[in-house]
Amino acid sequence: MRYLNMSEQTPAHVADKATIAQAINLRSLSVIGLMKAHDGLAALLRSGSGQIARVGEGDTIFGVKVVAIAETYVTITDRWGATRQMGLPQG
Repeated sequence: MRYLNMSEQTPAHVADKATIAQAINLRSLSVIGLMKAHDGLAALLRSGSGQIARVGEGDTIFGVKVVAIAETYVTITDRWGATRQMGLPQG
């Protein structure tokens, strides 16, 4: 797992074209990217506090364990043992 540095600002005209208003709940955990990496499938997760992390299967981050990553969703287990699937925002 690796935290990403998001210090560079995106130009406003680019952000406007690339942004879907209210696509995710900014106060809860969200999947914002799924990708094939050299070491298998990976996901970008965004925490409710705005932190973004690249994760792989078996990683624990933001209070959840990443159980599986598929091409369209991530399966996580929370600290209480509840398992759920999270997909990318629709838009």
